[in-house]
Amino acid sequence: SYNHIGVAASPTLIGENIAVMDNQGSCLVFEPGPVFKQVAMNRLETMLPRDWPIPPQETIANGPPVVDKNRIYIRGEQYLYCIGAK
Repeated sequence: SYNHIGVAASPTLIGENIAVMDNQGSCLVFEPGPVFKQVAMNRLETMLPRDWPIPPQETIANGPPVVDKNRIYIRGEQYLYCIGAK
């Protein structure tokens, strides 16, 4: 079903690590190699109200994150997120 999609976008190489996102805002970052090594687990926590009977959430598009120098762009249902150093 809609809320049970494991991976929503293509894996993305970000620096030396790989990021994989689902459609609910979770992003797993891991090192490439023969042994799994998790680097980080992040989540976008934006909650959008709904007009139908599902919980509020920010649905992330099924497109992969886009990397531009030191910024990562993620397309959400309502917002375009830019993640980077302040």
